[in-house]
Amino acid sequence: MDELADIGRKLDVGIEVLKSIKGDTSALVIEIREHNKEQKGFNQEMREHNKRLEKILEKLAEK
Repeated sequence: MDELADIGRKLDVGIEVLKSIKGDTSALVIEIREHNKEQKGFNQEMREHNKRLEKILEKLAEK
């Protein structure tokens, strides 16, 4: 019976931890959205950079 009580206490603690995590995710969501915006800009820059490199490689291949 003590084992069941111990499991019950552990579950109660786990539930409280999960509740606090659930309530604290809004800041994380905002950070992820900001990161995604920055990543989109970076990806566009890389696509443009890659196009320039492709042109350089094409010119080198012609020689």
